[in-house]
Amino acid sequence: MNGEDTEVAATMVPARRSVPARIGVAAHGVLRLLPSPRSTPFTFYYLGVLALTTLLLHYGRPAAVQRLLRLSSTDAVNLQHHPIRALLLSALWLQDAHWLVYAVIFTAVLAPLERRIGTRWTILIFASGHVLASLATELPVLVAVRTHLLPIVDARLIDVGVSYGFFAVAGALLMLLPAPARWWVLGLLNATILGIYLGMDPTSTDAIVTVAGHVLSLYIGMLGWLPWLRRRGLVGSLRLPSRKGFVTGSAARAGTAGM
Repeated sequence: MNGEDTEVAATMVPARRSVPARIGVAAHGVLRLLPSPRSTPFTFYYLGVLALTTLLLHYGRPAAVQRLLRLSSTDAVNLQHHPIRALLLSALWLQDAHWLVYAVIFTAVLAPLERRIGTRWTILIFASGHVLASLATELPVLVAVRTHLLPIVDARLIDVGVSYGFFAVAGALLMLLPAPARWWVLGLLNATILGIYLGMDPTSTDAIVTVAGHVLSLYIGMLGWLPWLRRRGLVGSLRLPSRKGFVTGSAARAGTAGM
């Protein structure tokens, strides 16, 4: 192998870094993915609000917390009498105290979409899933209670949380993935919704409303926002990292540097 061949071969292999340097690069990459006030303000500040309400949920007086949850719930009665208040306040609570789990999920789903399409549009997609899925599932419950098809207690079931908005954002982000990965992730999301449903009492009104709301919000994000995503050339635009792409990119950068 002559000297020219050796030089070309060297450009095809990334230069080896020391262990501390590799750790530093990896840490920098992870930090860039975390929500921040500058790059992802909606995700960052929303997680902050959810952290505060989770602390209140955990440490507040049970009677006061229960009253706040009832005022914030998007149940059929609240939507009939106080729709704006219910739709706004219900999105400020988590259904349990596992804030850290939601922080990881938001970092993996909300933050990437916000970086890609901007804060305003991410809020609109989140709100569309939260509002439309809540109305589409709870208003039929109100009609069923008024016509005596369901007991009155079903119109007062506490319904708070961020899952409808989250699934709408996940559906929109899904459309940004390349086609093979898109269908695998869609299957995973549908399996997650099924798991949530089976973890409840499948015959209860609460379980039926919940699974219907999750399915609706997911497909609101996917199909409802698909024309908007398509007009902006965003469908399939998110490229997943690969080893091949890394080597090719490194070789290209090395070749450019040597010119």
